[in-house]
Amino acid sequence: MRISTCVCLAFLLCLAAISPALAQGNNSNPGILPPNSSPHGHTYGEWNALWWRWFISLPLDNNPATGADCSTGQVGSVWFLIGLPGPTTINCTVPPGKTLVLPIINIECSNLEPPPFFGATPADREACAAAITNTAVNLSATIDGVSVHNLTSYRSPSPNFTFAAPPNNVLGVPGARVNPWLTASIWFSCLSRPARMSSTSRVRSSTRPSPSIRQSI
Repeated sequence: MRISTCVCLAFLLCLAAISPALAQGNNSNPGILPPNSSPHGHTYGEWNALWWRWFISLPLDNNPATGADCSTGQVGSVWFLIGLPGPTTINCTVPPGKTLVLPIINIECSNLEPPPFFGATPADREACAAAITNTAVNLSATIDGVSVHNLTSYRSPSPNFTFAAPPNNVLGVPGARVNPWLTASIWFSCLSRPARMSSTSRVRSSTRPSPSIRQSI
């Protein structure tokens, strides 16, 4: 069973800003970390890889994609969120002060999966993921009713990286630690956690009729 790509074609990612000045300044999206920043010491591309490592490490029977609580596998000051094929509403309770990582579009290609997600070399995997991502249309994201602008500037390829997958994993590949796997194309939005007790984020994108995902935090 391979659920990761359909899950990741349209979902939202949120990163809490460490410094208000970092999230403001000349940023066209006040409260959202700029794409050239390195929150918590990692670039957007590196957060792309870290998100995938977290997602793949969780077995199907204990994964937020199949109904597990959003706190599953979360450690430290940064939490990873997901989306599901829409229209979908996801409720997630997040402790105060966490940075939230939420992808708008996230596509991966590995050296274990069959086509169209197979790439034998880093260059092959980069081209594979980029080609699939290039088919996405109708990108949009809103946070508490405010549209996120210039979404294409948040496209961030990951470095080539290894991952560990349990036997019952979301990719449907043999559970093992494998050699290089690259997630080449992703759109990220990063935002400061609102002061209010709850927040709602929406994202829309598609390679076919647009799904819509609503994330309540």
